[in-house]
Amino acid sequence: MGTQRTLAEIELPAPERKTIDMEGRIVKDGVRKALRERQAALTDLAHAVQELNKVIDRAEGLLLR
Repeated sequence: MGTQRTLAEIELPAPERKTIDMEGRIVKDGVRKALRERQAALTDLAHAVQELNKVIDRAEGLLLR
């Protein structure tokens, strides 16, 4: 590795040498994580919309009585 640097009294190890392959993997992992989180959010949103539609239908039924 290399020498350590001090930032705000905290010892930090020297950064590892970066390679294009390593950076590519980091980007790929980040994109995968973002897509998983996006899909989960869309799934939750679709479920919430379905539940909201059910509640609206029940409310309309009560108003029409």
